Amino acid sequence: MAKIWASVVVMAVLALGACQSTSGPPAADESAMPQNRASEATSPINVPTNDPISTPQMAAVPHRAPIEPSFIPTSEDLIGVDAIEAESMLGAATLKRTDHGSEMWQYRSDVCVLFVFLYPDDDGAMAVSYLTAGAAAAGGSVPDDDACIAAAVRAAANAPATS
Repeated sequence: MAKIWASVVVMAVLALGACQSTSGPPAADESAMPQNRASEATSPINVPTNDPISTPQMAAVPHRAPIEPSFIPTSEDLIGVDAIEAESMLGAATLKRTDHGSEMWQYRSDVCVLFVFLYPDDDGAMAVSYLTAGAAAAGGSVPDDDACIAAAVRAAANAPATS
């Protein structure tokens, strides 16, 4: 007898489950929802409102003109200078790597990748010993070293500030 009642309960649950609507949750009472005011919807800046449903409008960020560095060094200017002076001429490297007492600095731009190699000088201070340009993308053209230095300096001058 218990098996019959269990079967009846299972059948009732399945039958009730089949009666549910699949069109989504029941509609909310629209009079209880906050109304979106036209002045808030067309606001050109992100203005806090008491309306949790409206999407805030974001202010447009003005485009900043590119910064042109006052001095663009050449490879002759860089070879032999210490690390501090090299960084003051080139700006912050996009990558610095230390390997067995030497350093490799990488500067990326849309035009090329500049590789700057520093080794200890006679006094033990790191100094630029060699630099070379590489293509910005696989199969791309490689500009001469001085053109790549100029592109790298411009890219570093216009890079977003990091904290």
